[in-house]
Amino acid sequence: MRLRCIVVVLFILVAMVLESSAQQGSQADPTGSWLFIWQNNSANTNPVKLKYEDGTITGTYINDSKEQCPVVGRWNSSEAKVILTITCPRWDIKCEGSIKDPNLIIGRYVAYGNSIGDFRLLRP
Repeated sequence: MRLRCIVVVLFILVAMVLESSAQQGSQADPTGSWLFIWQNNSANTNPVKLKYEDGTITGTYINDSKEQCPVVGRWNSSEAKVILTITCPRWDIKCEGSIKDPNLIIGRYVAYGNSIGDFRLLRP
């Protein structure tokens, strides 16, 4: 019986920690400087500055050619999800990610129409 009570208490504590973590990620404000890491390759990165207002994200992404590309997107606080579209002169990237904590978003992208991969978005 004592073991059963310990298991129940541990289960409740884990559930509370997971809920708190999800709420923290959903309430974070993405305004500021971030760094995209493409395909989990620390040598393949691009900076982006984001501004968040009323559920909408706007910003500027710097591509490999040092061109400034506009960023637009949505922040879904109820699901701790973010959707971004980066539009550069000759291509675009569509990103969907999960807010892991106020400084980390992890997700998948589609670039050039058919190139699919993983990304991490970090606050430097």
